[in-house]
Amino acid sequence: MRALSMPLASRLAAIAFVGILAGCGGDNPTKPGNNNNVQTYPTPNSPENALERLSLAYQGRDSVEYRKLFAFDYLGTSHDLGDGTSVTLFNADEVRHIQALAKATSITSVYLSMGTSSSWTRLPSDDLSHPEWAVIKISGTQLRLQIDDTRYGTLLLGNPANSYTFRFKPTPPDTTTTDTLWTVIQWDEVANR
Repeated sequence: MRALSMPLASRLAAIAFVGILAGCGGDNPTKPGNNNNVQTYPTPNSPENALERLSLAYQGRDSVEYRKLFAFDYLGTSHDLGDGTSVTLFNADEVRHIQALAKATSITSVYLSMGTSSSWTRLPSDDLSHPEWAVIKISGTQLRLQIDDTRYGTLLLGNPANSYTFRFKPTPPDTTTTDTLWTVIQWDEVANR
């Protein structure tokens, strides 16, 4: 088993590379990677449920459900304080990433845990221009990603020094009387090495 610790953007690039090497083939990229078992997802009617849904869709490599969880104007960032690098990811990058995971025939399993929802810190918006947003912060000790690949071995990620901030946008806006669903509008990772 190979244990690595690198920023989100580096991990995404490495995993996407694995997917590209696997080739497109005849596989349907929206097919869940959980042996076609039907996955039940929680309704994203709270930021906590949206984050749980994201974790399940990622583990199942379910690009249809995963892409629904990201706002069209999503912006992800990864900052490595050790070397000062910073990478920005957009909605299309997240979609390509999960599709590459789904296409990679050598990947046997994907495990993503962000800890229990009771361990998450939910905060009000930290963006004055978007007071309707919600924030969930997760420490690196809670997040664990493991990808088992028959060709490349095991990728194990989870650096206790890292921090993750998820910002959620209500849809439709909370000014309507209909049910509010939440999507990820921003995902920031800070690697403190």
